[in-house]
Parts: sequence; structure tokens; C-alpha cells
Amino acid sequence: MMILMQKQSILVFFLLGVFMACTPKKTPTHPEDGVAVACGKTFTGKVGDLFSLSLSANPSTGYAWYPTEDSKAVAVQVNDGVFKSSNTDPMVVGAGGIQTLPFKVVKAGQLVVEYRRSWEKGVEPAQTCRITVNVP
Repeated sequence: MMILMQKQSILVFFLLGVFMACTPKKTPTHPEDGVAVACGKTFTGKVGDLFSLSLSANPSTGYAWYPTEDSKAVAVQVNDGVFKSSNTDPMVVGAGGIQTLPFKVVKAGQLVVEYRRSWEKGVEPAQTCRITVNVP
């Protein structure tokens, strides 16, 4: 009887560990999940703080917002973010909208995101957004 209870306890702790490991961590995908910051502005926070950028985009054109390689040392994009179409009619395709990108502060510096096509190399971005990150 005692051995059966020990095996059940081990099984319960094992399953609890698996459940905890599989539970997704909350990362910002909307401005309300982190501090919303606008282009040209300054974000002041600690290392590890979360903030998001919400920028006009139209993925049907192939364009999307991407952080530059140098910017990844300042703030890390924590997931792919979300795109919300500005068109409420589900029958309309190719509408523009808002791309929200969530970031986590790594250190002070300048975060630069570019509106470009991922496959076009050596081409100037269509738009650029700069955020100053301050870490007191």
C-alpha cells in the first residue's frame, strides 16, 4: 500500500511539472500588455521591462516591421506580435491595419525597426521607426 502511494505521489509531481513547463508565459502582444511606445519617443525602464510598438502595416504587400540587427542588443522582440486588420469585413482581403511588436529591454540605447520585405536584401526600408531606450 505504501509503495502504491509513493508511485502515485511521484506521478502527480511529474504531471504537475509537465503542466507547468507547458504553460505559456505571458508576453505582450497588445499595448495593454506592456507600455505602448510611439515612434520617436523614449521608453524609460529597467532591464527586463516589457513595451510594445503598434505601427501601421499591410502584410499582404509583403512588408512588415523588423528590428535591425544592432537593435537586438538594446531590446529583444519576445514573439512575432500580432496584426489586426483595420477592415471589419471578413470578405475583404489585403487590408492594412496595425502590427504590434512586443519587446523586452536588454540595455540602454536606440531601438530601430524597419518596414521592409524580408527577402529584399540591400534595399532601403520603406519606413523607419526609432525608439530611445533609457535604463536609469
